[in-house]
Amino acid sequence: PKFASIQEEIDLKFPGRVNEIISGDATDTHLLIRSRTDRHPGVYFVFNVSDGTFTGLTANAPWISEAAMQPMQPITFTARDGLKLQGYLTLPKPVPGQKPALIVFPHGGLWRRDDWGFDPLVQMLASRGYAIFQPNYRGSAGFARNISETDKFDFQAMHHDVTDGVNELLRTGRFDPTRVAICGGSFGGYLALCGAAFEPKLYRCALSFGGVFDWAELIDESANTLQGIANSFYLRSNLGDPKKDAARFDAISPLKNSSGITIPVFLSHGLNDATVSADQSKAMLRELKQRNVPVKSFFPDLEGHSYTSPKNRIRLYAEIEAFLAQHL
Repeated sequence: PKFASIQEEIDLKFPGRVNEIISGDATDTHLLIRSRTDRHPGVYFVFNVSDGTFTGLTANAPWISEAAMQPMQPITFTARDGLKLQGYLTLPKPVPGQKPALIVFPHGGLWRRDDWGFDPLVQMLASRGYAIFQPNYRGSAGFARNISETDKFDFQAMHHDVTDGVNELLRTGRFDPTRVAICGGSFGGYLALCGAAFEPKLYRCALSFGGVFDWAELIDESANTLQGIANSFYLRSNLGDPKKDAARFDAISPLKNSSGITIPVFLSHGLNDATVSADQSKAMLRELKQRNVPVKSFFPDLEGHSYTSPKNRIRLYAEIEAFLAQHL
């Protein structure tokens, strides 16, 4: 009750924002507050509970103008089996007489989720005139059991959820149906290449960062490292045995179905990735080149599953922007 009252006071002071109590002193008299929105990563305050005063400290990325960013709108959509799902839509500034291109951006992490908040890549793309759709497909964390748990290993159904969300948006007539791209990192990269392989008429191009394209290979390679043994066992226990269930693994593999990929593809993967080997993206790159599919790649060394070097992050964003400008 004490902190509920404090939270209410903070929210009244900073409405329309996510206000989080990060820390406090031993007596909970002075509290550290982070206040963020969908258009800014956040500012920090110290709240003096005893006299109700707020003292500003600092901001994440103070060079970002909140007024120049675009709002992130929660939306709902329906999967083909009737399951009601949720996601987010970020629209660019409108241009009279033009429908924006749509970029589909499914989240990675497999059993994570997108939530309302600042995303630098989303805002960068919106500033270039693109609309961005972030679907929370089944298996995404934080929803009812029938969404988050029941089908959390049904990767094909997750792919269908993304497809269904895109088609529902296109039926609104607000977006250019001839200019739709799909991109994502990790499991989002897997879904991006599923879109390219299994929905070639829906998308104009696809982009993947650290993606998984062959789950059988991931299970085998994970078993060879100390940190990957548990992950390999968990996947094998729930997805099945790659040798006994080869047909099932082939059916959900963008690599094994790469003959369906005809649209331009961008592949990026850190060569020091210990979560998903860069060999997965290298194999996809070879396959696409052999069939003369337009493909661009960026494989930075000394980078893991996510890129920590500002130089490489800037390079990645520049490559994404150039690829989309050419193909979307």
